[in-house]
Amino acid sequence: MISIEKDIDNLHKVSVPIPNDGKMAENIKSVLLKTMIILGKEALGIAWIQLKRSLPSDLPMKTYREGKRWRAFAIKLQNGTTKAFINPIIRARYVGAGRQERTEYTEQCLSVKGNYKIGRYEEVMLFWSEPVAKMPGLSEANQMLLTGRDAMVAQHEMDHLDGILISDRGKKVK
Repeated sequence: MISIEKDIDNLHKVSVPIPNDGKMAENIKSVLLKTMIILGKEALGIAWIQLKRSLPSDLPMKTYREGKRWRAFAIKLQNGTTKAFINPIIRARYVGAGRQERTEYTEQCLSVKGNYKIGRYEEVMLFWSEPVAKMPGLSEANQMLLTGRDAMVAQHEMDHLDGILISDRGKKVK
């Protein structure tokens, strides 16, 4: 069973970039993707910082035991795939030449009890690095335009990486 971090002090810490090491990045992605499978319908996304040390024995524990708050998350995309992102950055929160208004979403989190209303952008451009395992020190830059629910989930997970919780940003609803 996956144990999700609920200690607010730990969750308020900012994540650190993953070194340009293909093997480490692959291990982190593997842990995140396997965690999403284990969580099933319970989660649309998970940030590395939300995981506690009691992971199942078949996951690559060495990477996790290093104790770093690595900058990575995984989300279930609306197209049915699950994808892990290494060192993600959201750079664009607008479409074309104009800045978007935020849309209010009601969100839940595995780490915080309750439902919260939060303003999120409808579209975001997500950038991430993909270390090249065969050539240490090199990485490929990737980008993806996320819309609707995918954009909301990515922003939620990015907040985790920045030490921000829905209870910090949103208003609790009953």
